[in-house]
Amino acid sequence: FATFFSRNHAASEEARQLQRHQLEMLHLFRSSIQPLYRRAVCAPMRQRLLEMRELHVAVDTRDESSEDLFRRRRKVLALEKVGSTRLEDNQRKLSAAEIQLAQLEDSVSVSLDNVEKQLANYVEPPLLALTHISTSFFALAHRSSSVFE
Repeated sequence: FATFFSRNHAASEEARQLQRHQLEMLHLFRSSIQPLYRRAVCAPMRQRLLEMRELHVAVDTRDESSEDLFRRRRKVLALEKVGSTRLEDNQRKLSAAEIQLAQLEDSVSVSLDNVEKQLANYVEPPLLALTHISTSFFALAHRSSSVFE
């Protein structure tokens, strides 16, 4: 196979044509198809991933709030056993933490429902664009490769 590309081989001109063709296809891909791919496929997927990251942060915040609520409950129970004067203040903090956790739960639930409803919109358009771009590229490659048949 290596001799095919040597200058002394009988088909060296065809080898040079093949190399030129490959370079032209690479140039075509970099100049027209790659920017289209980035705009139609990568950018929407990046946006969707950022939205997923925001959802992940919301879930983490909810989990931290849940842990905080658990600690406050333990503290209130311990203060009730001792009969501390700080019990009333800690019960207010516990109530505030319960309200905050309920709000975070609602927020995460709404976000998850939104992601579930929009899943087709998240995935389908970039995949359709990728399919269209790939088909266009392979059609161009096939037309320009007909010289080598």
